[in-house]
Amino acid sequence: GALDPDAGPFDAAVAAALAAGDPAALAGLDPVAGERLLAAGVPVWRSVGAALAGRTFSAEVGYDDAPFGVGYLVATWTPR
Repeated sequence: GALDPDAGPFDAAVAAALAAGDPAALAGLDPVAGERLLAAGVPVWRSVGAALAGRTFSAEVGYDDAPFGVGYLVATWTPR
């Protein structure tokens, strides 16, 4: 996925959803795009987003980078 021109915007959308603590945005991730871009976390992110629907969170991104051409993101959500 790293060499695909759609990977950057897709990764940015995932990062924005995680940084905002937005379950609906996670639940709404496109599974077809995720599979095409080799974003293995999409099914889990969608499930977590659906399970946490309607709840609010404080969110913090501790790491968001792509060394070696692979995206890594660490986020912490704390219920409000």
